[in-house]
Amino acid sequence: MNIEKIENHTIIFKKIFLFTFSTGLLIRLIGAYSLLPSKIDTLFFTLVSLLGLMLLFTDFFILKKISIKKNILLILFILALLLSAIVNGPSGLIANFKLIIWQIIYLFVVFQVGYTVELHESINTLEKIIIISWNILTILSILMFFGHFSYVAPLDKFYNGLRIGFVENRLYGVFADPNFAGTVSVAVLLLSVYYILSKKNFLFIKVTSIISLPIQFIYIVLSGSRTALISLVVVAFFGTLFFAYHRGKRKISSYGISFLLGLIAVLFVFGGEWAIKYSLPKMAQNTPVVFSIKTNSAKHHDKKTDVTLARADVDQKDDVSNNRFELWKSSFEIFKSTPLVGTSPRNLMDYAEKKLPSTFIATKKQTSHNFIFYLLATTGVLGTLPILLFILIKIFIALRVLIISKENSYNRFLLDTLVCLAILVSACFLTELVLVNKIGTFLFWLYLGKVALFSDEFLKKRDVIYETTKR
Repeated sequence: MNIEKIENHTIIFKKIFLFTFSTGLLIRLIGAYSLLPSKIDTLFFTLVSLLGLMLLFTDFFILKKISIKKNILLILFILALLLSAIVNGPSGLIANFKLIIWQIIYLFVVFQVGYTVELHESINTLEKIIIISWNILTILSILMFFGHFSYVAPLDKFYNGLRIGFVENRLYGVFADPNFAGTVSVAVLLLSVYYILSKKNFLFIKVTSIISLPIQFIYIVLSGSRTALISLVVVAFFGTLFFAYHRGKRKISSYGISFLLGLIAVLFVFGGEWAIKYSLPKMAQNTPVVFSIKTNSAKHHDKKTDVTLARADVDQKDDVSNNRFELWKSSFEIFKSTPLVGTSPRNLMDYAEKKLPSTFIATKKQTSHNFIFYLLATTGVLGTLPILLFILIKIFIALRVLIISKENSYNRFLLDTLVCLAILVSACFLTELVLVNKIGTFLFWLYLGKVALFSDEFLKKRDVIYETTKR
């Protein structure tokens, strides 16, 4: 058996997997895609999952690139998912097994793609494609804002139905969910900053990245996604802090200056948010109505109403979290009723309705809107501890490398870390990161693989230098 030949073919298939999977997940965020028959989506992602499982089999059994020892926490997490599905079966057993397969693909294939240095050039190409395509989608969305375009229709796939354009003072635009789309815009904004600062790129991608900055920032604000805004604030602070820290002399005074610059970046974000909220609704007030329909049976509206970004679902409520606190409380109540293995992901609603019908999750039929509370409720302690430990260990190591590294590729490592941080922050307010099949999940595990590779290589090199010096 020619291992080198198999490895070369595996790299090619991983490239196919990288571009195909990411493209499918990006298209899934477009609202109109949901109008297509579900069979198309099922068929596409079934083929992707089969390719992912083939790559997993090759890496694990033939190339032996996946170490059980290094991935013991992830393996324990998968075993906990299996146990939870079986204990809570037979209800939802097949649906849980499907979800477990996807989780395996994210943890051992997507992560491994990011951990493979031979694929980093392909990831760079993917980043440029994402910047260009996401710019087109967000520009279309912003044009909907100025054109007063709105369309709302009932659709079982979405809790509030299908929404396109500017609806209830939020810019959904072409996207199915402004929260998830806003988080992707934060990631695209980070990528754009990197390509602007990079010296190795063509003029086209630099110009596209420069255009991307205001476009993505405007969409984040108009989307009304506080999750995306919080994520942007966090990465703006830490990104500026570590960028300045790396370029400084690393004396006590430079630490203070880096911290101060981080705070200035935060103020800049809030200042930009205020400027957009103040100016763009006034500009849109003077533009003509393009199209406005509220239900399938409603007539076309050509009368314009006042344009405002004030959200009635938030501003007119005492609960600043927009029900998130209640969902978290409800998730914890469910966790306390089954602390060891949880309800299993696909049985959460059914369990809540049967065992705890008075909980907020049972009455509202919404999920936890926080990946930790969701893990606790659906997988219990056995599932939550290993995956959280794995993520926390990777964060701690990345933070250590950010502090001590002086490598030329520092900016690239900082970018990868910030993309992970952006998704991680958003996952504290959305059901993302684990046990879902979304573009944010894909980006997190892909870039965490890159972060892990850089960290491992840096620390290995540092240990070699230390041992050589010691001798």
